[in-house]
Amino acid sequence: MPQTALPKPFDGNEHRSFRWQAGDHAALLFHGFPGTPAEMRPLGKVLKDAGWTVHGLMLPGLGADIASLEKRSFQDWSDAATQAMEELKRKHSRIILVGYSMGGALALHTAMEQRPAGLVLLAPFWSLGGGWIRILWPVVKLLFRRVKPLKHADFTAPDLRHGLQRMFNNVDLENPQIRQALREISVSLDSIAQVRQLGLSALSGHLGSMSRPW
Repeated sequence: MPQTALPKPFDGNEHRSFRWQAGDHAALLFHGFPGTPAEMRPLGKVLKDAGWTVHGLMLPGLGADIASLEKRSFQDWSDAATQAMEELKRKHSRIILVGYSMGGALALHTAMEQRPAGLVLLAPFWSLGGGWIRILWPVVKLLFRRVKPLKHADFTAPDLRHGLQRMFNNVDLENPQIRQALREISVSLDSIAQVRQLGLSALSGHLGSMSRPW
């Protein structure tokens, strides 16, 4: 029996970059992993209503471009963030960076070089965890090239259902073939390693900045 095809992921305008022009002050928003600017839109609207220009950046290799994720490095995300920051600097006198989860690590990493007027970190990501995960990570990465994050998923969990239906545009989670197709989704540990590297880079940069003035 052929495998049921899933809908195209992140197929919708809400998942794309957005820029809302308002005042002279600007906010650059970074989403999490494996999210999209859609998760930053509610906050972006609040900032715009308060008179801020807002740019929600779509990071390379995520969203509708997720098929290219395995070819991306955290440097691609850093380069995109720096470019967006430089563009805002040309028109706005003060810029703040706002990052959620992995986007928080990216915001901090970017701030080390760009020196924004402000920095807002929402549940920032630093690492995959301590203890045995940190110690055994090189071995895990060597032995397990790919992981299936939904292999044992509980598709009745409300938060998971909401996230999947947003990712796959209201996918039918009651369909057994759809559920099986979701369980077969695999992610390269090389991609996870890039997220980890970004978190570690941001953390080390933050610790280093504590010993010197901005």
